[in-house]
Amino acid sequence: MNLVYSRKIKEYNLREISDFLDFVFTKESVYSDAASRESVLLKPNLLSKPTKEINFVTTDKTVVEAAITLLLDHSVKSSKIAIGDGASAVHRNMDAIFEASGLAGLSSKYSIRLLNFNKSGYIERNAVKLTDFLSGNPYILNLAKLKTHMLTKLTLSVKNLYGLLPPEAKLAYHSQFNTEDLFCSLLARIYKAVSPDFSVVDGIVGMEGNGPGGGERTEPGIIACARNGFALDDFIGGAAGFKRGELLFINHGIKSKLYDGQFQVEGEYDQFRIKRPSRNSFTLPLSFARKKFARHLITSYPEVMNLKCMRCMKCMKMCPEKAIFLKDSFPFVRKRKCVACYCCVEVCPCKAIKTNKSFFERVISGK
Repeated sequence: MNLVYSRKIKEYNLREISDFLDFVFTKESVYSDAASRESVLLKPNLLSKPTKEINFVTTDKTVVEAAITLLLDHSVKSSKIAIGDGASAVHRNMDAIFEASGLAGLSSKYSIRLLNFNKSGYIERNAVKLTDFLSGNPYILNLAKLKTHMLTKLTLSVKNLYGLLPPEAKLAYHSQFNTEDLFCSLLARIYKAVSPDFSVVDGIVGMEGNGPGGGERTEPGIIACARNGFALDDFIGGAAGFKRGELLFINHGIKSKLYDGQFQVEGEYDQFRIKRPSRNSFTLPLSFARKKFARHLITSYPEVMNLKCMRCMKCMKMCPEKAIFLKDSFPFVRKRKCVACYCCVEVCPCKAIKTNKSFFERVISGK
């Protein structure tokens, strides 16, 4: 049985978070397992540079600091510990993200390394390109953030591993695996290739709506962790109101025999409501939905709202299909080329891209 540990925590209090993680890490032999490896990788979610308006886009530094201090207190040397991630392909300035998220300060305070995986070489495992830092077989402590996601509905511990891919691969895979089902099958392959040792989800404060970058603040007040990332995400998804089968990456974890579909919760938690992304709220049989003519009818395509657009062109740079071009000096989405990966929504810093209801959605809703 997959054990998932959960605790209700309302604020980013270092002692309270440390007490919970220490209990779990001791019970699950995290300390001894980490100490036995040559290096330890802390993998937070560092999608983009947090701002005063959106300071909940990254894994909170308090969770990262709790993990660091606990490892140091249990004989893991600072020279072995590294914090590493690669932001979305358009956000190449990881130094600014490390600084704004507070992780640069932690690196200096505890003398640990910061690794920019957008500038590292890569290896291939399970036909997936990954940062070459993984060739040293580090102990991977996956420190994810609870957020909604335009394509996968939620981004938790499994999706967090996408940051271990080089930026060119991130874009290419969005193009190659261009439906929710295909992309979620890729996430299962990435999880198998990375094989994280332990995962934590920071849901004390999270993001709802059009996440993972353009949503709104929400406060589920939960932190949870487990050895099996699929079990952990399955639990969080259920607590957030998603029904079994709605999160397709969980389905692929089960199909790939990375998860048996069973978990047991140890600890406390509350059910919470989370605003879902503004895309289709219904599902259709995959055999039908994958047909080209059907995709055009069921897809919620993005649209740039010119009045909000600051013309930074990040959406154009990020689009894997080059489906965005200039029209009257503003970005414009060409639907015939768009694969609805929603990367443009993800990277837009001013929330200037909305998703329109599909033809079927309008028919069903009568609007």
